[in-house]
Amino acid sequence: MTIHVYGDSFGADTGKGTWPWKLSELQKEKLICNAVGGTGPNHALEKFFDHLENKIIKDYDKVIILLSDQKRLDFPFTKEFYSGIFRIGSDDPIDETINRTLDDQRDWNIKSMNEDMYEYGKEIQFMAKSLGPMFVYENLKNILLLKFIADQYKKTRFIVFTCFTLNNCLQHYTNFRVKSLKMLTKMNLDLISGDNFDYIKTPVISMAGMNANDDNSGGKNHMNVKYNMKFGQMVYDIINFNEYDTSWFADDYYVDGVEVDRIGERQDKRETFFLYE
Repeated sequence: MTIHVYGDSFGADTGKGTWPWKLSELQKEKLICNAVGGTGPNHALEKFFDHLENKIIKDYDKVIILLSDQKRLDFPFTKEFYSGIFRIGSDDPIDETINRTLDDQRDWNIKSMNEDMYEYGKEIQFMAKSLGPMFVYENLKNILLLKFIADQYKKTRFIVFTCFTLNNCLQHYTNFRVKSLKMLTKMNLDLISGDNFDYIKTPVISMAGMNANDDNSGGKNHMNVKYNMKFGQMVYDIINFNEYDTSWFADDYYVDGVEVDRIGERQDKRETFFLYE
């Protein structure tokens, strides 16, 4: 039996002291990691579908999927998947606070720093406007798709995480024309877990927090060794239907300007802070 990991840099490191390594040790099963730093859900799901179709994923295997930012699209003119690219060609006013908050201090609005992509500003703008406000539901649709697949593959165990909030600042990009998040925030996903499928609604970033890398022990998968070990133990417990510990979740839950508690509920509005990989 094999553990398959798909996603971004929250799961890309697999060496000793990382959560995939810990999970493999606890589960006593082979690990195949397909997570790639900086990539989005489409990249992860394309690889996952290929493996499912070609029977690389077999009965009784475990599939861990980390759904990253839906704005990380595979544009043909760049080898990277930065979601901040949608600031290029944007109608948004240049605002230092917004720019730093949304785009990880990558100054997307400064042409001299992004010459190779600025020539595609109109195409990027067109893409955002074409995707439109329904793109805010992209990862919700991904979760429900994976649940549907799990229902067809009853002998395979599926665990799904989102790395960030479901909307992940999309409403701040005016070209997407998102007018409201009410329907998204009203969705109750507590009932979709089943015999072989679990969706964990607390975003991984809200578990790891802002300070998880603040020691001298590495910082793999955006977590120090302690957090990697805790995360690996948690995934192991979820796979085996054990009660899992959430007391280690970080004390700072600043995601998209909303403080999120340990079970993922929305709380007080706070100063927006955002983390990209």
